Amino acid sequence: MAFMRLVEVAVVFLLVLYGTIRMRRSGFTPELRRALRRYNEDPVAGQHELDSYFKKQAEEEQEARKLLWIQAQTDLRAAKELRRRVLEDIKTDQFARQEFSKNPESKPEMMGQFDESEQSNRAELAKLDALIDQLRHP
Repeated sequence: MAFMRLVEVAVVFLLVLYGTIRMRRSGFTPELRRALRRYNEDPVAGQHELDSYFKKQAEEEQEARKLLWIQAQTDLRAAKELRRRVLEDIKTDQFARQEFSKNPESKPEMMGQFDESEQSNRAELAKLDALIDQLRHP
């Protein structure tokens, strides 16, 4: 039970971290501003709105990446954009690992999840690098 709660906290943290990175890129949307105002008025309801917002953003990003993978097979620009996003994921994993390691209550399982995510992203990066090389030199 405690492990599942820890996983939930890690997922929320990563969604918030991901959302923060997206906010830097796209700015505050009206939807996000509304959720933040709601959070100030009612933290429980506001947190629910924020979680929903970031979950929606993550789903949209996942769909965009699926499309980019399809396009990247023949489009160098799409492959480079996908590579940029994967590099951003690696930086996010490293940042999250660094932040969680500051907390003495962080569990080794959580650190392992960050390691697995980074390894998976690095494998994806290697595939993209090979694809980009192939697109540059057909």
